[in-house]
Amino acid sequence: MASFKGLKDLQVEGRRVLLRVDLDSVMDEDGTIVGDEALVALLPTISELRKREARIVLASGVGRPRGRKEPRWSLEPLAARLAELIEARDDQLVFSEEPVGDGPRHQANSMKEGHILFLENLRFNPGEVNNDDSFARMLAGLADIFVNDGFASMSLPHASSLGVPRFLRERGVGLLVEKELAGLAHLTERPQRPMTALVGGQRIAEVGTLLMSLALQADVLCVAGGVAMPLLWCSGVKVGPEPDSESLSLAEKVLRRAKKREALTLVLPRDFSVAQTEAPSQHAGSVPANEIAKENTLLDIGEATVKEFSAAIADASTVFWCGTLGVAREASADRSTALVGKAIARCSAYSIVGGPDSLAAIRRSGAAPFISHLSHGGESTMLVIEGKPLPGLVALGE
Repeated sequence: MASFKGLKDLQVEGRRVLLRVDLDSVMDEDGTIVGDEALVALLPTISELRKREARIVLASGVGRPRGRKEPRWSLEPLAARLAELIEARDDQLVFSEEPVGDGPRHQANSMKEGHILFLENLRFNPGEVNNDDSFARMLAGLADIFVNDGFASMSLPHASSLGVPRFLRERGVGLLVEKELAGLAHLTERPQRPMTALVGGQRIAEVGTLLMSLALQADVLCVAGGVAMPLLWCSGVKVGPEPDSESLSLAEKVLRRAKKREALTLVLPRDFSVAQTEAPSQHAGSVPANEIAKENTLLDIGEATVKEFSAAIADASTVFWCGTLGVAREASADRSTALVGKAIARCSAYSIVGGPDSLAAIRRSGAAPFISHLSHGGESTMLVIEGKPLPGLVALGE
């Protein structure tokens, strides 16, 4: 892991701080605000900087505006919501209609201590996604110190994460990034044994590297969802349509690695919750994996698999879950997945849940408040667990 400074190590008092955050999850693909959880998560860092009378220049990239200004991707509504959350007066939080240029530069230079300048969407400028040096230099010119608190964006090769540190020598991470890294360290650096990992999702290609890593780290590895299908086929249980050759090849690699490690127990679904093809909304109960008929539609893992997964969770001291455990994409079909989420909530282990689908499932089950660490890092979370360098962190330590 790269060496970097935390907020406590930086002299921010009275100085301009470029605070890079990640607000992508606040908007959906149409630019509609779907929640303010990401803004709320940033409040500790913002509060600390304001308490220490820093002058905050807040920056984020959202959506895919492709380097041009698109009203639907404007961050002005998010600036208004943040002002409400921190109960700021009109002069304490100002929105800039441009991410860089003469306007933002004048606004940043004239700010008062404890005030916030909220920049327009960084991705309105093509230099952000292209990691352009000139854009990074202009962004860095708005501040004296760089604080990156956008954990999810640290996996992206963008100017605000990789370029800005080249032009600001004083730099570090915010409290949200510190929280993410501390939570994931329970899995990657000092896991309490035994460790149970649950991996789901629709396609094995999306989590193949993660499975290969967890096969070396976990004591029990439970695999479900569409990811489990090629593993089952390679194990002689032909459930559902035959996977493509690439998926089968990757599944064979995972199985070989699992077999080489005697300390690992690999658990695949032994049954599935199914529905009749002509009535996909009606559950027909749990059917053993090797007895599923062609007319059945797979919905979720079955009762026996839920019990087996739950037993592995109950015996664990560390639990990690990523990816939906069901096969169907409809949220209404995740009743068994919800039971596993509740099992994680009941256990005494240090529990980590990451990935958008599993985070959504754990919230629907009502178990989210009982999870030790909810990781919102997306690809960044996976890179850390896989032991790979996180570009945004590496840039801070160079």
